[in-house]
Amino acid sequence: MSDKQTERQIHLTDETAELRIRLREAEETLGAIRNGEVDALVVEGADGPRIFTLQGADQVYRSLIEGMNEGALLLDRDSVILYCNACFARLLQAPLERVIGTRFRDRVPDGFKDHFSQLVAQGWEGRSKGELPLRTMSGLLMPCSLSMNLLSHHDTPALGLVVTDLSAQREITDTRALVEMQNETIRRKNEDLERQELVRQKIEESENRFRMIADTAPVLIWMTDTDKRCTFFNKSWLRFIGRTAEQEASYGWTENVYPDDLGNVLEVYTTSFDAHREFCVEYRLRHHSGQYRWVSDTGVPRHDSDGTFLGFIGSCADITEHKTHTDELTSRVAERTHELQEANVNLERSNTELERFAYVASHDLQEPLRKITTVSGRLGKKYGEALTDDGKMMLDIMTRAANRMKMLIESLLAFSRVARQEKDTGFEKTDLNAVMGNIVSDLEIKIKETGADIQCHGLPKIEAIPQQMQQLFQNLVSNALKFSKPGTAPRITIHAQPLPDSQKQELTLDAQLPYVHIAISDNGIGFEKEYAERIFVIFQRLHGHAEYAGTGIGLAICKQVVENHGGILTADSVPGVGSTFNIILPESQRRAAPQ
Repeated sequence: MSDKQTERQIHLTDETAELRIRLREAEETLGAIRNGEVDALVVEGADGPRIFTLQGADQVYRSLIEGMNEGALLLDRDSVILYCNACFARLLQAPLERVIGTRFRDRVPDGFKDHFSQLVAQGWEGRSKGELPLRTMSGLLMPCSLSMNLLSHHDTPALGLVVTDLSAQREITDTRALVEMQNETIRRKNEDLERQELVRQKIEESENRFRMIADTAPVLIWMTDTDKRCTFFNKSWLRFIGRTAEQEASYGWTENVYPDDLGNVLEVYTTSFDAHREFCVEYRLRHHSGQYRWVSDTGVPRHDSDGTFLGFIGSCADITEHKTHTDELTSRVAERTHELQEANVNLERSNTELERFAYVASHDLQEPLRKITTVSGRLGKKYGEALTDDGKMMLDIMTRAANRMKMLIESLLAFSRVARQEKDTGFEKTDLNAVMGNIVSDLEIKIKETGADIQCHGLPKIEAIPQQMQQLFQNLVSNALKFSKPGTAPRITIHAQPLPDSQKQELTLDAQLPYVHIAISDNGIGFEKEYAERIFVIFQRLHGHAEYAGTGIGLAICKQVVENHGGILTADSVPGVGSTFNIILPESQRRAAPQ
């Protein structure tokens, strides 16, 4: 070993010994400070030694500082730690001797030094408080709250500092928040449990009420779960069947269904169940007597308040008597319908033969009638002067009878033509105003003779057979002129308006067709209400030939014309006041195309 190495080793040994002495002195000083044995502290600074007195600090006060759970420090103006308690040393994770005498500012991260300077400046002015992190000896950052107060002992200022570790408080706050969250969760669960218990009690009460009502109901009631299995039958069902609820449960009830009906029952039941759709099915169910009785079974889906499907509930009503009565009634209706169909066929045959007879008879009668009329005319001209008064009277009677016969035959021919009109033929757009114009022109002489006033307002254009419309209106206007009151000028009013839908429904007319209501009113002699239907019957007259001429066929022709057009003809009248004939006709013979 060289001399230099020996010298260096001796030097290091001396330095080590000196450091151990200084460390022991520092530990003794700290112990003395804690125990109150030191009243002053000399700290070497840039301006020379400075003395900090601890005089007056008694043992109780020092024990209180040392026992605190927060760091307690004294700083000089250079932020040198003059004193700190053991708690602050633990916060910095360092021995106490390595903390005292160091600069507090060195524990503050760079980003917070300005904030620390502001807090210190405010502290030297009197008091300050703030938060910032401190770096421990291991390099970790610790959130802290700093509370600074200016202290003065024997005219030597020092800055008292209390450091609180906020991480622990934040853990407590987080714990409290977690506890509160858990408590809130528990409260909610308890509330949910209470609500569930309340709901359970209400459901139980509801089920008890349902079972009590169901068991006293006269109908057979059943209930299923969501898997189509029957889970409940009321007492009426069990009494009807004569079996126990256990025997009927699930699909046991199918054993009571008539074998020929079972397939249809299960198909309706399964299809409706899968679709959650109400159903109604009739089948035969075995009674406890062994007889099969007809029942009408109606099932509806069950849901809870949230709309969740719970299954089906249904009821069966015994309809055996109703079914038997219905079958009997159906059989009787079928028999009666057959009889009516036969009667209609016979009636149509009779009407056809009658129409043919009337047509042929009218044509066959015209030739001899023409001969009678011709001969009577010639007889009057050639031998009129030679005839006695009685002879002239008889010749006049024969002539008038022949004329009436001619009118009757012409009316029969007209009625026959109208009755034999084929459906859906001859219809064309017909202007009823033009029809009325022709009628007024044809009846011009009669109108002038009677002084009649005819008012016609807004007749429409409709699909109709023009010749039949001419017959209809001419017959009605002629009747109004003929049955006028003596000494009173006839007043005839004709007006039209659309028929409301409500009246179409009342009259059972085609709802899809537009109809027009035409009213022909007069101020004539009128007639009693009881004759309102009779006047439309062929050959029915309310007055004799001596009073009013006519054949008794005109109004029958009018009714046939209106019916040929799919309409309705009625009459209202008041004796001595006048009559109104109501004509209801469709404006079109075809249904309007759907929109």
